[in-house]
Amino acid sequence: MSGLPGGVVAFWFSDIEGSTGLVNALREKLSARERELVTLVAQDRTNVQIAAQLHISGSHLDRIRAKTGCRRRADLTRLALTEGLV
Repeated sequence: MSGLPGGVVAFWFSDIEGSTGLVNALREKLSARERELVTLVAQDRTNVQIAAQLHISGSHLDRIRAKTGCRRRADLTRLALTEGLV
């Protein structure tokens, strides 16, 4: 987690601290379509499979990473699990 911005690190531990503010802030940052994409990442779909299913380009994943501060697919999977998307 050393490569993640401070807000995202706080987000990871928000469930421990009982705070839902950061979780709600991230939920509001992502559109329904972006949440769908994160769900597919968490389901271990490849970028090619996701692009074919959602009819999108790879830039969508880059935008989600920028919005959430998640650099790795594992970080997006953690986000999806925390958000209850999977």
